[in-house]
Amino acid sequence: MSSALSHLHTLPKPIIHADIKPENIMFSRSSRTGDFVLIDFGAAFHLEDAADFNPSGTPSYVGPEFLQRRRGMDMDVWALGVTMIWALGMVELPDGEWFLPGVFEEGSTDREALLGWFGRVERLREGLDGKGLEGLVRKMLNVEVGDRIGSVELEEGMRSVVG
Repeated sequence: MSSALSHLHTLPKPIIHADIKPENIMFSRSSRTGDFVLIDFGAAFHLEDAADFNPSGTPSYVGPEFLQRRRGMDMDVWALGVTMIWALGMVELPDGEWFLPGVFEEGSTDREALLGWFGRVERLREGLDGKGLEGLVRKMLNVEVGDRIGSVELEEGMRSVVG
């Protein structure tokens, strides 16, 4: 998936998938080694359109910058990081019953649920080893967008970890 994100994010007109989650990652046995395939581009948009904020997405996968009404490549990396902590068996995903537009209302139940989830992800992130795959996941889940690993660097790191 890191190579898929890197590809999308480095196109001449970069594409933000905006809905990275386990349900949108399929496994294909068509190649000798098998490949993971990213599907469902219904929420995708071009990077140049990122300023037109649309409060949509799957609650458990939106990054902290969503609360600042920002969506971009970094949020795809965050969502893949959340997918990874789930795939590695570190967390069960919340049901995400909260309503995303409601997270902008100070003190709302939806906002509190999302903030609680971010806190849980941060505690998990802090417990990850700084090396190998866990180190990459740790960088993917950095709350500070400027400190979060980018998709190109993530792809390079994944190649060195998994060979």
